[in-house]
Amino acid sequence: MAISKIVANSVDLDGAITINESSNSVDFRVESNGNTHQLFVDGSGDNVGIGTTPNAAASLHIKGTGNGLTRVEHASNGAYVDYKYDGPVSSGDLYFTATGANVIDMYTGGGSRLKIDGSGHVTMPQQTSFLVKPDANQDGLAINTVHTVQFDEEKFDQNADFNTTNYTFTAPVTGKYQLNTQVYLFNIDEAADYYEITIDTSNNDYKVIFDPGGYDADINYQSWVISVLADMDASDTAVVKVYQQAGSAQVNLISGSYTYFSGYLVA
Repeated sequence: MAISKIVANSVDLDGAITINESSNSVDFRVESNGNTHQLFVDGSGDNVGIGTTPNAAASLHIKGTGNGLTRVEHASNGAYVDYKYDGPVSSGDLYFTATGANVIDMYTGGGSRLKIDGSGHVTMPQQTSFLVKPDANQDGLAINTVHTVQFDEEKFDQNADFNTTNYTFTAPVTGKYQLNTQVYLFNIDEAADYYEITIDTSNNDYKVIFDPGGYDADINYQSWVISVLADMDASDTAVVKVYQQAGSAQVNLISGSYTYFSGYLVA
């Protein structure tokens, strides 16, 4: 340690300082006016405490009093993160504050995962959600046959969980998924025993059924809607299917805005 000069109640230093270079199991402590452990280095635990003796599980343990309990601040733009006491002992609120657009942006290794803007709007740029529709009609559907609706056009597919080749949504994680479909059929055969529309998932099937026998003629237009909060495990799949029991193979599944399939991860 190089000492340039000593004046009353102060030391001016010029050069490198190493404390405990021999790696002994000793502590280093700095006191302030009101705290005996304003800075504390645990020599045996290799932990650092600011305002406290560090918890053995924490490499860095910061403890303080008042509303501004802990702050990490960026030097150039003033953005900071606060842990602020606001409640009974052992509870509190985590405050993120930024200058400029006042946006909180939380990242994982793949990029931005959650954003909160200055007005409180919350978005999750990679949260699973999709909306797809068929690009063309499926005409003359064969009877007594299960037909997968050919959703081959994406309006959006956040997180890329829908496959437009096999018309299948695959759940990326275990959770509850809101699934919605509308299927529009044209030239429905009055002689058919029934028509069945299904969201077929790995865990369960969600169906609507229609018997046209009560009509006295073929029906030109009919739409079916299914909306369900479905339980899905990771890698479970969901597809939309149409089935006609008996009658003539004359019904057409109509594309455009009349038929669609959507879903998103709720929880």
